[in-house]
Amino acid sequence: MQSQAVEIDPIHTAQKAAPMNPTAPAPSQTPGRRLDPKYTPVLVPAVMAVAMSFVMSLVQTTVRLGFVPKLASAWLTSFAIGVVVAVPTAILVAPPARRLVGRLTGPSPDDRR
Repeated sequence: MQSQAVEIDPIHTAQKAAPMNPTAPAPSQTPGRRLDPKYTPVLVPAVMAVAMSFVMSLVQTTVRLGFVPKLASAWLTSFAIGVVVAVPTAILVAPPARRLVGRLTGPSPDDRR
């Protein structure tokens, strides 16, 4: 028996293996995005409030109790209470805070000419 050499055309083989798609996915179909960008004004303050509550409750609980065996339980209780207060507060305060910062950092009198 003789073995026959099979010639493979790498260019045409690659095109068959990976079909080309010239159209990019629509913005709402971007891979990895799970939430609609319209929720950003609510999500940014909420995430910041959770992060701040996490850190501040740990610091305040540690200062108050010291490094005791029940620190984790007391901290998580404090964190839960802090999140319940901080998230709605941050969501309500964010729009007026943005407006205030806009007024404070708005165009200078030289820019208005």
